[in-house]
Amino acid sequence: MYKPGIMACVLILLITASGCSILSSTPNPAAKQAASSEKSLADAPALPEQYTAKEPLASSRNPAQPVVVTTHPEKPVLRSAEQTTIAGSGLSGNGTYNDTVQQIVNYLTQEQDYSNLTVVNNETTFWNAVAFYVKKKIDADNTTTQNFTHTHVSPLHNGSYSVDQVSDIWDYVMPPRWNYVVDPAGGDSPFGDHFNAASESITNNLTGDCDDFAILNAATTAVLGGRSRVVYATDGTDAHMYGEAQFSNLSFVNSTQARYNTTAQIWYHPGYWLSLDWFDYPARSTHPGGKFYPDGGTIWVMYKDGTWEKQQKSGDNWTIILKGTT
Repeated sequence: MYKPGIMACVLILLITASGCSILSSTPNPAAKQAASSEKSLADAPALPEQYTAKEPLASSRNPAQPVVVTTHPEKPVLRSAEQTTIAGSGLSGNGTYNDTVQQIVNYLTQEQDYSNLTVVNNETTFWNAVAFYVKKKIDADNTTTQNFTHTHVSPLHNGSYSVDQVSDIWDYVMPPRWNYVVDPAGGDSPFGDHFNAASESITNNLTGDCDDFAILNAATTAVLGGRSRVVYATDGTDAHMYGEAQFSNLSFVNSTQARYNTTAQIWYHPGYWLSLDWFDYPARSTHPGGKFYPDGGTIWVMYKDGTWEKQQKSGDNWTIILKGTT
């Protein structure tokens, strides 16, 4: 799922799933690990290193080194090795990016070329761009996405939006039906890799990495009439994305436990946001609401309407400490 900083999320489609990392796209990029049949490919957000589609990202990089130029097919260079470097630590705005929100908007809508890029040093600007990009990918109004969603909801669960409908879709798209594939180099996201729109993942026979899986779950939930979002989390080394579906009360907990015949804890964020990740960390989940990917007490959440929030955990509560919109 990423490149200049988003993830290469590798699922070992056995009993356990490997970490899906996103190169840390925040000012302090995380390292990506090489994919293999035995180890997970880390995909944590950060500006990318140069590599080919057949070469995995290096397992580590020196943050002091300049970022190598990254290109996108049919588009000019987006980042300059001379202008763009990664500095500082964390997501505090210490990184330097040469993509403004408007430039990214123009790029995605093909409204202009890139002759002069303005250097930006701002966390809010960066996440505004990410939220705008994710918004475009949650294509719940696309007929391919809608038809897929309606086709895979059981006739037993017809009617208004429910956790059973969401679970029907989650059951269908989970590995091994989902085919994990690492993004090629030179993508169009603010992270430098490519996120599939939900309809793309469907057309590609459920192929992609963790950001693609997250976006598909968010889009199908929206088609069903629910509110959804995409969560970005990093443990400080690797990073990951997953989708969440919101419900009006906690009845989804008992419903999920009954459906999957389990007494396991059902993980959700305040506001009744049920995790739709493929993890019951660190193993592969057998039901929605698996244990969260490690997040260090901070998550970034992106909504279908283009808004986003940076949330920080304090006890059992999560507080919004930064937010934006596009």
